[in-house]
Amino acid sequence: MTLFFTGAYTRNAIMSVDRPITKVLEHAGAEFEKRKIQPNYLDLIGRTDLKEVLTPCTPWVSVSMEVAYDKIPFTGGMGILAGDIFLQAEKSSIPMVVLTLAYSSRISQKLEDFNQVDVFKKINPEDLGLELVGRTSIKVNNELVLLDICQKNVNKGSIIALYEEGLKDLYYGSNYSEHRLYQEVVLGFGGHRALKKLNLNPAGIHLNESSKVFSAIAILDEAVSSGMSLDQALDFTRAKVILTNHTLVPAAVSSFPRELFENYVFGNLENPQVTDWIISLIDREGGRLSLATLALETVGKVNGVSKAHAKTASKNFKRIDGASVDFTPVTNGIFLERWTDPRLYLLYKQVDIIDEYDLPDPDFGEKIEQLDSWQLRAIKREARNDLIQYLKRRVDQYGRPVQIPQDPKIAVWARRFADYKRPGMIFEDQRALADILEDGNIHLIIAGKAHPTDEPMKDKMRDILTLIDDNPVLRARVHFVQDYNEELARHLVAGADIWLNTPQVGQEACGTSPWKAIANLTRVISTRDGGMADIDPPAYLEIKGSSYQKEVESLYLGLEEAVLELSDQAKWAKKVKGQLRAYLSTISGARMLKDYLEFGFPKSIDSS
Repeated sequence: MTLFFTGAYTRNAIMSVDRPITKVLEHAGAEFEKRKIQPNYLDLIGRTDLKEVLTPCTPWVSVSMEVAYDKIPFTGGMGILAGDIFLQAEKSSIPMVVLTLAYSSRISQKLEDFNQVDVFKKINPEDLGLELVGRTSIKVNNELVLLDICQKNVNKGSIIALYEEGLKDLYYGSNYSEHRLYQEVVLGFGGHRALKKLNLNPAGIHLNESSKVFSAIAILDEAVSSGMSLDQALDFTRAKVILTNHTLVPAAVSSFPRELFENYVFGNLENPQVTDWIISLIDREGGRLSLATLALETVGKVNGVSKAHAKTASKNFKRIDGASVDFTPVTNGIFLERWTDPRLYLLYKQVDIIDEYDLPDPDFGEKIEQLDSWQLRAIKREARNDLIQYLKRRVDQYGRPVQIPQDPKIAVWARRFADYKRPGMIFEDQRALADILEDGNIHLIIAGKAHPTDEPMKDKMRDILTLIDDNPVLRARVHFVQDYNEELARHLVAGADIWLNTPQVGQEACGTSPWKAIANLTRVISTRDGGMADIDPPAYLEIKGSSYQKEVESLYLGLEEAVLELSDQAKWAKKVKGQLRAYLSTISGARMLKDYLEFGFPKSIDSS
């Protein structure tokens, strides 16, 4: 069985194998791993100097309200991204700590008469695979709040989560709610104290969104209390902390009045100079301070999560004196091993499209072209069958198992239900959509949750589901899968034929669901926004138009064109290979990790 090491595949060789392609690839993958000698990741990326900087005692600390890892709950893209970076660091033996919260309840989605009902289940750290390793505290209204420090060790890093029963669920309340500020203060000040208790001295702090700014404020406060002047302490903090902005949606930026800072923040500061400095910022903003402003005044480096996003963020955000802020682009990647169908992932490894750490080979484009299209189609067929079988275990908008026949094509729209992502776009002309689904023999899968506090999007979901129910063709061919989660997402990106991505141009920061589809050779139909705009010209079917109506028409045309491609083996293979070739370097989580290491720890002249 040597054909898997040649870099070229034939239809006859694959079709003559008397075992499922999965078993063949598993066998070849095991043989492949045996012959691999793994060099160090830092050596590969030319950063040997970081071996002494990043150690288990001086890790890179990523601060996030959520992280999708193992049993730990999350609600959306931020949790997935934090989990993917952590998984990539684990695979690459980069000492990383994710600092987060362990919430006392988990939220899931249920539909009742097409209305989203948020179901809450009580949980504790033990349910999440976390171990109690110590305790710390913060002050709220001058009263002590005790916090459990919980930990899960992984390779050279760990997840550290703070817990107390009053933390409730992830993102409880609005961004401007008192409880949200409480959660952010627990994570910031409590997290800083937890790191000290565990004798961890971060080499760098990575704040995921400005609401994590209190981790930086805790460092600033400690630096001033140690004898530095405020200016010296600000320089020290700015050199140590980077800030990633993950969304351009205005509602994502929290702001709070001075009264809440007094109740939640100031009691956790040791040095009055820091308190006075924050008060001066509050006064300059008219009595209510945005955490984005506080973060931009405190950190030294800021980045966006795609080229377009960084450019827009640089225009949108200003320092308190009106000075511009230069956002560096560090485009989001995905942890390929998590999101790519195992059969495809092994194939990419075996022909050296990606290396041991999922970094693209210098000749990856040529190697993608050499992949045999019949083999790729056979793998996609198995992944599609897996999806159909899996969906029978999930329920649709009527509470019934999702039943999809074996022969139709499968299109998917799956992500958080948010206004700018435009979940209703494909339903603008129900008659046209019904005709396309029938003529093309397509079944459309929809999945996603509205934020618990986003009542308008809950109403939008109900309206979409009612519209589907009122049309007999849509009712038979459109399936809303309840309680969108990671397991469902993995099956969808692998088994779908067509992936729909419809954000309003200028509002998506990155959007990694198309990345996962591209890695799985799923044809993407998308607007040119977020990370999809990183590559020009686009290799996907672009939704474009001078008006919303023109975009809708373009979406329908794209769906029709994708159906024609799927009916032509050679054309399909050319298109999905073209997507992968154009975007693999961008998609790679190993590339993302490299970019963040370069951004957070720039190479000195002496070490170059």
